[in-house]
Amino acid sequence: GPSDSTPIKDGALATGIAWLAKEGWRSLAEMTGDKIKGAKFTVTESKTNLVKFAVRYELDEPGVTAVIENYEVTPDQIRVAAEVQGDVSKIKVRFPALAFDGENAAQISINGAQASVALAGSRQTFTVESDAGIHLQRNGQWISSRNGFLEAIEGEISGQRVVYTLRPEMVAAPLPKKK
Repeated sequence: GPSDSTPIKDGALATGIAWLAKEGWRSLAEMTGDKIKGAKFTVTESKTNLVKFAVRYELDEPGVTAVIENYEVTPDQIRVAAEVQGDVSKIKVRFPALAFDGENAAQISINGAQASVALAGSRQTFTVESDAGIHLQRNGQWISSRNGFLEAIEGEISGQRVVYTLRPEMVAAPLPKKK
């Protein structure tokens, strides 16, 4: 689907959460190896059409001890429950939309807690489930990536936990490759 991530030196943007610290918003995407004390991966269920697993990141970060992400993966969607443990009262959920692939601009639409990005016959829908009152918005900054330019779609939430889903889909047959 039309999403991606960026190198840490170029803006550290990936799907997930950030928390408000004294120096501004912080996220796992910008953590260097010395800030992550450990990670634990646990599979809780594994079937043909359903995989559930959790990743717990232990952090060496002022006010934050860990970030826990619980994933539920089906053929139709990925559902994530993400939580920050520590002295945090506000989080931000982020989705890096592929805004331009070098040839075409994506069609990006946002309606409250849902964002949709369509490009080259596919669409990725990002929905915040745990806070229907959230207002996702484009941040207006393009960051270069291996596939083109990304723009963050993000929204702030009071508390330490968010649940969101990602749904990729084909909306048109892919164009044949030029010979």
